[in-house]
Amino acid sequence: MPKHYENLKTQNPLIPVYFLERMFEDRRLKRELGDEREFREWYPSILRLYKRRRYMLGSDVDKAQLRKKWIMPILNYLGFSPEAVTRIEGEKREYVISGIEYHEMRPLVLFKFLDFAKNPEISDWRGRLSPQKEIQLALYYSDAKYGIITNGRSFRLIGSDPITQGYIEVDLISSLETEDEDSLFLFWNLFRKNSFVPREDGRCLLDRLIEEGRKNSIEMGEGLRETIVKTMEKLMRGLIRENEWLAKENLYRVYEECLVFLYRILFILYAESTELLPVSNPLYRSYSMEFLKELVTDPRREFGKGEYFLWSTLKSLFKLINEGLETSGLEVPAYNGGLFSESKTPLLNKCKLSDHSLCEVLRDLFLTPEGRGGRTFISYRELGIDQLGSIYENLLELEPKIADEDLAVVKIKNAYQMVPKRSVKNERIMEEIRKGELYLSYWGGRRKSSGTYYTPKEITRFLVRSALEPILEGKSSDEILEVKVLDPAMGSGAFLVSALEVISEKYKEALIREGRISEEELDEEKEAEIRRRVLERCIYGVDLNPMAVELAKVSLWLSTMARDKPLTFLDHKLKCGNSLIGASLKDIARYPRKRRRRVPREEEQTIFIEGFSWESISRKLERLSRLRERLSLEDETLEAVRAKEELYRDFLDGRIDEGLIYRRLKTACDLWTYLFFGGELTDGEYFRALHLILEGRDLNEEFPGLLEKLEEVSERYKFFHWELEFPEVFAGGGFDAVFGNPPWDIVKPNSDEFFSNYDPYFRSYKKQKKNRLMNKLIEENEDIRKSWEEYVDRIERESFFFRNSGLYPHQYKGDINLYKLFLERFFWLMKEGGRMSIIVPSGLYTDEGCKELRRMFLENSRIEFLIGIENRQGIFPIHKSFKFTLLSTK
Repeated sequence: MPKHYENLKTQNPLIPVYFLERMFEDRRLKRELGDEREFREWYPSILRLYKRRRYMLGSDVDKAQLRKKWIMPILNYLGFSPEAVTRIEGEKREYVISGIEYHEMRPLVLFKFLDFAKNPEISDWRGRLSPQKEIQLALYYSDAKYGIITNGRSFRLIGSDPITQGYIEVDLISSLETEDEDSLFLFWNLFRKNSFVPREDGRCLLDRLIEEGRKNSIEMGEGLRETIVKTMEKLMRGLIRENEWLAKENLYRVYEECLVFLYRILFILYAESTELLPVSNPLYRSYSMEFLKELVTDPRREFGKGEYFLWSTLKSLFKLINEGLETSGLEVPAYNGGLFSESKTPLLNKCKLSDHSLCEVLRDLFLTPEGRGGRTFISYRELGIDQLGSIYENLLELEPKIADEDLAVVKIKNAYQMVPKRSVKNERIMEEIRKGELYLSYWGGRRKSSGTYYTPKEITRFLVRSALEPILEGKSSDEILEVKVLDPAMGSGAFLVSALEVISEKYKEALIREGRISEEELDEEKEAEIRRRVLERCIYGVDLNPMAVELAKVSLWLSTMARDKPLTFLDHKLKCGNSLIGASLKDIARYPRKRRRRVPREEEQTIFIEGFSWESISRKLERLSRLRERLSLEDETLEAVRAKEELYRDFLDGRIDEGLIYRRLKTACDLWTYLFFGGELTDGEYFRALHLILEGRDLNEEFPGLLEKLEEVSERYKFFHWELEFPEVFAGGGFDAVFGNPPWDIVKPNSDEFFSNYDPYFRSYKKQKKNRLMNKLIEENEDIRKSWEEYVDRIERESFFFRNSGLYPHQYKGDINLYKLFLERFFWLMKEGGRMSIIVPSGLYTDEGCKELRRMFLENSRIEFLIGIENRQGIFPIHKSFKFTLLSTK
């Protein structure tokens, strides 16, 4: 049976907790782990020591006495005899420690002893490193790989990575007080000297456990990424099969609502695993995921096709979380935030799904994929928000389709492709789909994704910390809340979650340093309040995919959720749009002729329109900024959140003055951008239309149909006008930090991808055969011809904008690549003195086509680091010899 550790605490753990809970069952590891008989000999000694010293273990104990009478005896029982070393020499400073354990003349473990129960993550005063950070940097400059921090109450094991700042901590006093033998057995295995001593292969037990835990985590993540696709198919198939009218609806609308359904379940599973929902309350438990988990995984239980208990229970649970409940027996706050609103799922609200179908969906969400040890319960708490986000992000690129004949999944040129079953010859069939059955595939007919991969959290955190720590260093708590950070291609929000962690950590330190809170106040509720405040004030994100925006909201809500608070209103901070296509408000002052360079600020012209000027635009932007400040006030009550929702709806619908200002300026920016996407107006017509728009007059009188066309094209290409969408940010000159892992796609038609939708073997053909088949398909099938023309037209129009709008003057020779455009966009979005961190291909420093981008960075910024990494571990969905780059600039 897996062990459960009541007194274990982790953060970015060196070893995943779900692996720690099961490692004593692993036959391969059992030989290396401590023998239980040895533990039985050790346990009475430490228990006797605790009973003798219990009287002195309090906040008033002298640090020297704590060390002499409690900490050192514990370390001796674990096999340590550390030498009193107080300094480790770094590159620019010394790092204070308390001792070093040596083995064969080499440093084995560094120690740092704190006052009783002191928080290792809080520094003593302004400018001083926290004990956690100090020992991690000391490890970096020493030959030791591990450190132990103890405040007498807890023992914290840390690794030498100063970026992730991960740890495993055992509350030793609580474990001894409650005689929690499982936690003590884990403590003895992880913290005794023998676990740090290298074996014959040079690796110690902890090295092995970390490696195995990481492998286990990667395997589980990959398995769940595949499972979630099958789960979505089961859900959609069941709904369409049991609600026949649903098949007549737009399939993608059904798909989006099913995504929301899965997001809701993810939210609840994580919230219950962290006890943010009252899962131990008997009344709540009767509705809970925990209850449903017990039900659907009970092998004795059968679920009938005419029963709907599971569906009705889920609907009741969703309603409970959306509306909240306050009775004498149960209090659940309304975690609305829009996620659980019925308005998000108008089609599913009218559906029913039988227990027979739904139980299979729920099992997949509760249990790991089949593996060596069979299926076990998924630990949502320990998977981590970033990895959970990446698993669900895998769904964002899928397209729902109905098979018009029997299909088979086979491997063609290293890609899993959906092909007609009748065409399969010697290929091994991995999966079959019957005619008329719903299935999901990626564009180009691929069954498995080649585009959405999980950015390892170590890389994410490294880049985010590199961008943020220099900005936050030395700032007061109020100054920290003025920092604005952005991921303009946020996906599931992994970079934003990491930024939230870093800023919250620094904000908390500043509050303590200033005496605005004390360490004693830092319970879970206070920590969540700090994260919520940072989220409301500092975090911004944009993505092209509306369902990615919803997923990023879920990730950030899970990171800031509190037991008695509604979900933070985020609609004005996380937005859907194309980060690369839109107008600057200065751009609309001139007719959008073809130009390769951005006009320098000193050459910009004032808008000469009667009754209108740049100064008047600035005043209007100030009004928008003030309204958005109201939307960023703290959400302490459900009423406050609902008031924000109503205010924002009124704003978007133009029912308040600020909404009218926004609509006029947006239409003006849309007009400028539209002329790069097929719009035809002379310069005189352009300025006349602009005048009418800005004056709020009826455009249709002089330009019939133009307004509708602007709205249609803006929606199709998702125009995004940065200064208008985030006016409060650009009033301060831009973002303090911009980071992310933007797409690396080439902007030109890809016939392999397109025609593989119609002939799955298309990629494998030689060039002449491809051309013949392309021509044949286009000539013989009007729908294919039209789709191809629309596809090519869209890319050509986007390419025309990128090359000629003047917004990307540092693009040089060769194909346009999205990563090159994002590099320039990142740079433009930063304020003076801001920082950016980004993952891009190594072409940035090797390709001729990046020459002007390199010049831009070298002449206008300071490169903090540029790290080239080979993809040997298959981190990204490209060849393993491909090199990518981590870039950070100021």
